[in-house]
Amino acid sequence: MFVLSSEDSGFSVFVTGDQNLEFQQNISNRRLGVVVLCATSNALEDLLPLVPAGLAAIATIRPGQLVRVEA
Repeated sequence: MFVLSSEDSGFSVFVTGDQNLEFQQNISNRRLGVVVLCATSNALEDLLPLVPAGLAAIATIRPGQLVRVEA
């Protein structure tokens, strides 16, 4: 399990491929936004098509918000 606790690191967005993170962690009270890349695997060829939408999500996400990026 991954625990979001490094909020003082200077980062404002956490990008992950862990599609279960939203069910494992309560991020609504965090100072981070979370972008979840929802691909069939974590292989580069599966993730690359999600990059444009992922970058758009990073540009608009707010602290405590979780955005799922799907194909």
